Amino acid sequence: MTNPCRTCALFESDKNNPTCLKCSKRVIYVTALGRELCFASRRSDSEASAPRFSLTSRQAQFLAVSPEIFYE
Repeated sequence: MTNPCRTCALFESDKNNPTCLKCSKRVIYVTALGRELCFASRRSDSEASAPRFSLTSRQAQFLAVSPEIFYE
């Protein structure tokens, strides 16, 4: 899909002006982009999330909670 603003006389202008906001070609284009880009929010319940692994070693976890070790 090609951006219809490329061939418009207002190509370099701010798109929040009244002409661009009411342009049917631009509104259709932006709506189509929104549908294409919201794929990340379409995760189905059947998809399993990636397994999470601890990046901290068991020894480091032990040292962090061990009451016998005193750091000077």
